[in-house]
Amino acid sequence: IAGVGGGAGVTAGVLTPVLVGQPVYMTPAALYDLAVATNAAKQNVIGFSTVNALTGFPALVITEGGVTRADWSLVAGTPTLMPGASYYLGVVPGTMSLIPPSGAGVYLRQLGRATGSLSFDIEIGQSILLS
Repeated sequence: IAGVGGGAGVTAGVLTPVLVGQPVYMTPAALYDLAVATNAAKQNVIGFSTVNALTGFPALVITEGGVTRADWSLVAGTPTLMPGASYYLGVVPGTMSLIPPSGAGVYLRQLGRATGSLSFDIEIGQSILLS
């Protein structure tokens, strides 16, 4: 139901369970965890998980290329993506949104764009702290 296209990957353990297509950051303990736009440390997205992984198990994370899911509901809030649209790091851990987050103390970070209704191209941008 999910796949990966291209991109370099790095395998490490996960701090909390992750799903294919979720944006992650690397903790100081060298574990992947779910990225979120409301936390300075956790907004530093390094890539997207290519596998479902439970706490303590390894996950392969890619920093470029593409990710495909049969249903994006748990990551993007809808079953399909809007082709050609940009997506941003969400305010719920491990999510992304069509609508850029707003509000003081929130980090705006573009993650990439949908290349099809089920496929996403990783293009992680710089973060901007909103005030």
